[in-house]
Amino acid sequence: MPKQRFDEDADDYEDFSKILDDLSYREFQVLCILHGFENDPTYYRQVDKDWNKLQIASLFWDDFLDALQNELNIAKDQVPGVLERLSRTGLYQTFVGSFIDYAGDRGHLTPQCYSLLDATRLGELEGRNERLHLLL
Repeated sequence: MPKQRFDEDADDYEDFSKILDDLSYREFQVLCILHGFENDPTYYRQVDKDWNKLQIASLFWDDFLDALQNELNIAKDQVPGVLERLSRTGLYQTFVGSFIDYAGDRGHLTPQCYSLLDATRLGELEGRNERLHLLL
């Protein structure tokens, strides 16, 4: 049986449609770039099995910020505002808690974001540009 692109609940389709409609092209690119880092096996070779998501994100966060600056021309001091806007969509969540050397400036994609990427089949494609052009 083929995999369904959306759950049988029409509300999922409506929710995803509204979220995509509300995102700018650049915001969607930010999500795709973060998705690439969160799923890059290069970083996970260094991970101990007891590490939490914040510790894992710390491995690639500087590279993620560099990618945003190089690929999207988003200055590092502007990234917190962009990510805060994305958190209101429910697709991105900032890590909370007290950790040594953590200033509250990092986060991760939510299960809802992964569901959206899966439902639109964007998560299955390798190249970032390929994913983005599907929405045009």
